[in-house]
Amino acid sequence: ALLGERPRGGLGGEFGARVERFLERTSPTRRVDGGRKRHGADDIGLSDDDEALLGRASRTEPAHLARAWRRLAPAPSAGEFGAAEALGLPIPRSAARISFGAMLLLFGRRALLQWRRAWLKSMTEVLLAGLAAFLVALTHLEAGYIGPVPAQHRRQCATIVHSLEHDPRYAAYAGPAIEMCDRNLKDGIPLAVEQLGEALSFVAMAVAMRVFGPDMQVFVREVRSLRGAVAYLLAKELAHAPFQLLAPLLSTAAATSVLRLRLHLQTVLLALTLLVWCACGVGYVVSIALDKVRASVAGSVVLMLWIMSNGMSPRRQEWSAWGLGILPRLSPQSWYLELLYVSTVRQYAAEWDVANGIANFGFREGDYWLAVRSMLAIGVGLRVLACLMLAVVAGARPFSPDAPDEPQRARRGYLQRAPRALPP
Repeated sequence: ALLGERPRGGLGGEFGARVERFLERTSPTRRVDGGRKRHGADDIGLSDDDEALLGRASRTEPAHLARAWRRLAPAPSAGEFGAAEALGLPIPRSAARISFGAMLLLFGRRALLQWRRAWLKSMTEVLLAGLAAFLVALTHLEAGYIGPVPAQHRRQCATIVHSLEHDPRYAAYAGPAIEMCDRNLKDGIPLAVEQLGEALSFVAMAVAMRVFGPDMQVFVREVRSLRGAVAYLLAKELAHAPFQLLAPLLSTAAATSVLRLRLHLQTVLLALTLLVWCACGVGYVVSIALDKVRASVAGSVVLMLWIMSNGMSPRRQEWSAWGLGILPRLSPQSWYLELLYVSTVRQYAAEWDVANGIANFGFREGDYWLAVRSMLAIGVGLRVLACLMLAVVAGARPFSPDAPDEPQRARRGYLQRAPRALPP
């Protein structure tokens, strides 16, 4: 519309004059000096390079025409921006390189505007996470902890079991029976906290999958560099922070108020927050890489791998015996389970010998901060992967941060929405 309609009245000042001269110059021919045809550009004041570029553009090749226009058009002033926008005309792109801080501010304002418009939906998701935690806690209402028998009775138990090894009816069960002599008589902690983490992980992943999905077309149109992808990811993370903070808080309140276990409140809140943070990272990655249906399946598979390698069954010792000891170390569920189990059984240390129960799962009492750092590292790694995938989707070269980014202004009452894709 801008190149065809010649909007003399829409763009004023020097910018409007340059638009008019550009349109006249890019016509195949124009008559001056009594009807004589010429292609001179001395009235525009172009360099030799610009003259050659416009010469190619005059052959009506859209790509050359667009490049010529970008070289000639300066950054529009505020008045020219408003005049062209009021007429519904496209705004010429500025060649100026937008800073990382400016992009982060623009993307952050837009993401917060989106959250403010959908705050009721966000609060509903927080309530659903709390409901999931409440239902899990209700299922394990009778869960408790009774430690192993005293040490002298454990030795007697082992002696009795060893005497049965010569009986062919019990020989195959001697090994497991000896292990049971050292185990807790009742231990509902692992299953209760494991299922609590599973429920919140799936809720958090499902919620995080909508963070990038609807806006990816807008992102691809505006971002061309790795630093633009970083700014976009940080802005989205900021807007998603309320869920990542409020959901673990409400879930902790629901679990500690229903379960009869002696849970350590601060550790439960910290472990659930880190677990939700890691699960949201999975939702980010799969929603960027895949469509909605495939992303749900892929995210569920990842979470199931985390649950399978959480060290409860099979235990860490068994994974190490198979040469796969690294898998529990890469599972946030494993570190989460260690944090909650160790902090909870410590509350029973005055009544029971809890060391054997901790050792049976391969946990260690001194690994509290190691577990916290490991979950933080996994969450950061997932976000780095999401950022690189954003850069790939945008067509940027990961190690070329100088590509031009063109984020649109986020103004009050305005939010550019991506069109919905038509069904195949």
